[in-house]
This record gives sequence, structure tokens and C-alpha cells, in this order.
Amino acid sequence: MDELLISALDYGITELDYWEMTVGEVHRAIESKIRVERVKAQEKAGYDYILADLIGRSIARNYSSSAKMPTLSEAYPTLFDAQEEQAKREA
Repeated sequence: MDELLISALDYGITELDYWEMTVGEVHRAIESKIRVERVKAQEKAGYDYILADLIGRSIARNYSSSAKMPTLSEAYPTLFDAQEEQAKREA
């Protein structure tokens, strides 16, 4: 039980909550936290990759007049609606 308590504390479960939970609840809470952290790490990796690409494109503009930076909605198509971005540029 001490090992499970240490893991629970590492994943943000307080000692008071730990002692009020069943073993199954503790395991499910820890597994949930692990899944959430994995999704956050995947999102960060995606954003890091996009940032590296944007830096490369920005540097390429110094060497080629045909190289251009994408718009915000092109760089992050899942975050911004293309029509919303176009409306902002026209305003």
C-alpha cells in the first residue's frame, strides 16, 4: 500500500483523498492522469513541430523571394476557421 500511496501522491491525489478511495478508484485515477499527461505531451510535440516548420519557413524567406510565411489559419488549421481569419484581415 505504501508504493500505491507514493504513486498516488505523485499523480496529484492527496493523502486524505487516497485513504477515502478504494484501490480500484486509486488505480483508475492514476491511469486517467497518465492518459491526460500523454495527450498533453502529444499536443506539445505537435506544436513544437509546427514551430520548427515556421522557423524554417521564416529563415527561407531570407534566401528565396518565393518563400512565404503561412497565415495563422494555415499554420494551425484545427484551431482557426479560415473564414474568421479572412474577415479579420479585411476589417
